Amino acid sequence: MDAEERRRTVNEELKHIPVGAEGGPQQELRMVYNEMRLSGLEKDQSLPRSVTFARSLAIVRDGAPDFEPDLLDPDYFD
Repeated sequence: MDAEERRRTVNEELKHIPVGAEGGPQQELRMVYNEMRLSGLEKDQSLPRSVTFARSLAIVRDGAPDFEPDLLDPDYFD
């Protein structure tokens, strides 16, 4: 998978995480997921999106412990 394919894949996955308020935890989740997913796919193309999502959510919850993400399809990241 080349860089363009990784970007397309992550952009498709991000469609399942709606945009949030600027500076809010929802937007932070999108940013963290984007960075972690691109990096993760570069190292291991078989990395499940659920693993990246769980790690991203844990990072966001470090600063916002009660944060519950807004997802279009919650099962998409299971």
